[in-house]
Amino acid sequence: MTNEGKIVIQSADGSDARILLKRLAVRLTVNWKFAEDCVPTILEGGKLCQVPTVYYLMSPTETDFRFEGDLYPISTVEYKDLYRLKGADAKNEGSLTTWMPANAKGKSRSVTSEYYRTKEYAHASATYMELVVDSKDGLERMYYRAYLGGNDVSDFNLLESTNYNYR
Repeated sequence: MTNEGKIVIQSADGSDARILLKRLAVRLTVNWKFAEDCVPTILEGGKLCQVPTVYYLMSPTETDFRFEGDLYPISTVEYKDLYRLKGADAKNEGSLTTWMPANAKGKSRSVTSEYYRTKEYAHASATYMELVVDSKDGLERMYYRAYLGGNDVSDFNLLESTNYNYR
């Protein structure tokens, strides 16, 4: 049975045996579609980058998502590229849904609009989606990078027990 979003389990004799279950994972959905009126392009590939390899139990305060004083994960060796699109999976319109460990990278005061949500201003280990696109004539290759995070433009956090949907 549920009580205010918590699961309450009772023993066979009716005594209270409460436990709090917490989802350590982030549910991430990314949708993409290249507009028909854009320069004719072909999606060559894509990948979800800087995904933590380890699940952490964190107890953030309301204003500071830190794990024992540091942003977490704290080492660059704790990341991998989780998903790669290529071949038949690389289409000009598609969707990716995956579960991954949280990646709390905080907010950047330097990012005040979408224009500044770039590699230059993002945390070095922030999670991002990269799409590689070729023009139909094969003369141009473009790389699109979208940093993932919360609703606020300066937020690079992907927090546990949260669903994120990007378009």
